[in-house]
Amino acid sequence: MHVSEEVKAIITNFSQSLPPNIQLETAFEQAPAVNQKIDEFSTSLWQGMLLVGLVIVLFIGVRAASIIVINIPLCILVGLALLNFSGFNIQQFSIAGLILALGLLVDNGIVIVESINHYLKEGLPPKEAAIKGTSDVGYAILSSTLTTILAFYPLTQLGKGAGELIKSLPIIVSLTLLISLILALTLSLILAGKFMRLKQGRHSRWIDRFTTFLSEKLYRPALNFCLRYSWLMMILCILLLVGSISLFPKIGVSLLPPADKPMVFIEITTPTGTNFKGTDKAVRFVEQVLDTIPFVKNYASNIGHRNPQVYWNRLSTNLESNEADILVNFKYWDNRFFYGTLADMRRIFETYSDAHIKIKEMKINSIAFPIDFSIIGSNPDNLKALSAKVVQILKSTPGIINVFNPLNLNKTGLSVELNHKKAGLIGLSPLTFDQTIRASLSGFPVGNV
Repeated sequence: MHVSEEVKAIITNFSQSLPPNIQLETAFEQAPAVNQKIDEFSTSLWQGMLLVGLVIVLFIGVRAASIIVINIPLCILVGLALLNFSGFNIQQFSIAGLILALGLLVDNGIVIVESINHYLKEGLPPKEAAIKGTSDVGYAILSSTLTTILAFYPLTQLGKGAGELIKSLPIIVSLTLLISLILALTLSLILAGKFMRLKQGRHSRWIDRFTTFLSEKLYRPALNFCLRYSWLMMILCILLLVGSISLFPKIGVSLLPPADKPMVFIEITTPTGTNFKGTDKAVRFVEQVLDTIPFVKNYASNIGHRNPQVYWNRLSTNLESNEADILVNFKYWDNRFFYGTLADMRRIFETYSDAHIKIKEMKINSIAFPIDFSIIGSNPDNLKALSAKVVQILKSTPGIINVFNPLNLNKTGLSVELNHKKAGLIGLSPLTFDQTIRASLSGFPVGNV
């Protein structure tokens, strides 16, 4: 956020030196989104600490809850430090990993404290109860933590693309779990031996009655029934497995989900050979549509060049004169309004016949086309006819959008030759000739800002 504020100050000073007919606008700013993610994590952290502490206070006591709650921020802080040393920083996947780890890192401390509390009830002194309680469950929590870490380990070995993107998530989860194990076997043991006492009184008797009711009246009869009718339980488990698999196709499958960001890109492609003026006509049509949508915050249009890179898989590259790129920012993120607005925009853009207008929301993956068909043959006319039939089938299939057929782009070759003798008579150099032709067809960069 400090960098963002400094950049804003520089932009403000620079905008004051611009002519009155030039106005500087911010097309995209990532700092508020990052700050929002960090605030959400901080809120989740405090909520987790509060809920965990409340539950443990009810069943064990204030001192035991304090011991476990202390471990949460320590695990997070040490995990962030180790994550930084590993070459990663705070981003969307590392924050998601921290939130995921928040529900796992308290388990070791709870098991240790509950085991110590058990020996306190048997009359052992706090120090002896802490040692005996920890030794009883130490190997158990060690094995459970290692199995969880090993479950996340394959995600760290994925290759490029998705592997590089999500690698910080399993790393931060593994680091925080390892730290929670170390703290549970050391810090929790020391604090429990010094501060934990057997909780007595009316509240303690009520908790004992409640736990006895759960174990003797509910859990033990249910366990005995399952053991007595084990064959019935196996059949029910198999039916549950089959039923779950049968529901799987209705859930849908996606390698990586959309980024859920309130922004989209609109790619415009006019017929090959169209100059900037013709492409600008299609861009202005799209801009007129965007101006009528209250959900749109602002947009930035570029002809012959993509917008600056605002996402990891969206590179800024040079395009042709018949291509344009529009970055559209919405006022806020709302799943219903977002996809409803995109559906309305697609229906309107399909009515424009002079250009192919495609809307692309932000994707976590870098796959250009999730479904790709190839038709192989030697006759160009047959290939074009077959590809047109495939496009017609795809467009008639519900749920398929952004169908693109490269054979629909009719390419025209243009050969311009220079008569060197006549050019020499008028003092025209081949370099000037080439630059003029290029500027008239595809444009020519005159400088960088």
